[in-house]
Amino acid sequence: MSTDSPTPDPEVESGEIIAINPDETSAAAEMEELFSGPEHHAKVLNNKQFQQDMEERKKYAEAAFKLTRLWVWFLIGSTAAQMVMSVFDVGLTENMFITLLTTTTISVLGVWALVGSYLFGKRK
Repeated sequence: MSTDSPTPDPEVESGEIIAINPDETSAAAEMEELFSGPEHHAKVLNNKQFQQDMEERKKYAEAAFKLTRLWVWFLIGSTAAQMVMSVFDVGLTENMFITLLTTTTISVLGVWALVGSYLFGKRK
């Protein structure tokens, strides 16, 4: 029967500390050199910047999505209102209604373009 746990070494007593690197000071110095240099510091800063970018992307993407939902409901509501008001010969003229829908659509698409170019543009 096979087990996943390694078999204990008969020469090592239970609880005995095994030194992997007998020169602990050189290991500590090597770790210090590896993780305290300018390259490591630059990587840490790059990771923090990337994390902040991702958080901002999520925040702005959610806000743009909410704006888009609001815009769609505005289009649906204004179209329904225009249809009801046209029965009573009140409301916007055809040209005014087309202008209203066009300008709001261009505004929302412009916001998406700005948010998208900021959030998903090329990184330096």
